[in-house]
Amino acid sequence: MLNKLIQQPSTCTSALCAAFAYVMYVRLRVSYDLETLRIRSQQQQLVIRYASNQDRHTAFTASKLFHQNHGPGRSSNIIRPFVTYYPSYFITKRPQRISYCPIPKNMSTVVSGIICWLFSPEFRHNKNNITITNDHKRSCYHKNGLHAFDQVKKLAHGEKWVNFAMIREPEERFLSGFMFMCTPNNTANSTCEGCIDDIRCALETVIEQARRFIAGDFSARTYLLWHLGPQNWRCHFQKNMDNIRIFKYSPRDQQKTLTDLTMVLTEGGVKSADIDFIISHISRHSTRHATYRNTRADYFRKQLKKLQMQKMLVELLYWDYILFDYPLPALHESQLLLPLKKTLPNREE
Repeated sequence: MLNKLIQQPSTCTSALCAAFAYVMYVRLRVSYDLETLRIRSQQQQLVIRYASNQDRHTAFTASKLFHQNHGPGRSSNIIRPFVTYYPSYFITKRPQRISYCPIPKNMSTVVSGIICWLFSPEFRHNKNNITITNDHKRSCYHKNGLHAFDQVKKLAHGEKWVNFAMIREPEERFLSGFMFMCTPNNTANSTCEGCIDDIRCALETVIEQARRFIAGDFSARTYLLWHLGPQNWRCHFQKNMDNIRIFKYSPRDQQKTLTDLTMVLTEGGVKSADIDFIISHISRHSTRHATYRNTRADYFRKQLKKLQMQKMLVELLYWDYILFDYPLPALHESQLLLPLKKTLPNREE
């Protein structure tokens, strides 16, 4: 039929064209559905494998929630895992062999600066007059950034590279992001989507924006969702959990962070003198928006411990807890299998 239509366009009656279009639609739909099933099967295998790090009951619940997230009759409000959310990768310049996937509020400003310092010769020549953590955007903007891990692999040409990301305890990261963006006179000059000084408002707003983004509403890509949204949405983790080395970051354990970075830099082929300079520099400096020592954060930390707030945190970040092996808040399973709501809860509840 296709050859006939190509050779004799005039024979394409309305009915014939409609039939042909329908056949092509069905074929494309079947192909799309099969690809969707294949991707979901791969994601489920990842969920089962990484959930096995938790206790048996938690692993079983995670598998059940994954089905409820993706099945035709969804019955859980848990935000889906593995949504692709504008990943980026920063690379060093040869002979170093390092790629880094930044995740906001996980020391990303500092580490992006380190990668830039290793990438830019003109930046590195002024060792005594640079601030690694603040000047990297000026020096490396649009120069060492990639948007797909396949680009990193292509640059590697089969060589062994150190590909890494840093993740953080989900509740601690959310609080850090809130303190950075949502306190009065914040250094980010952010309006926090109208939620200044209201952590419940911020949490509800991020959940709403996450749902809209999943549904295909790209206007939901806000500065707030960028900083406070799920970590498992970054770095193409649905494909790269086994290709990217994941380090757990906490500002309370600087020695572990320095040890992890030293290992990355050493394995990535960075000279010893440069490693010593980098480690010495970041051990003496902290970024201007480090929040974990902020006494004002204690009030909001207590707010997050309330039952309704804990339920919403798990609703947003459940898969970060599971996939990155962090203990879940102490909620009963029945509080995780939340009935699907069309609207978010009232703040007065």
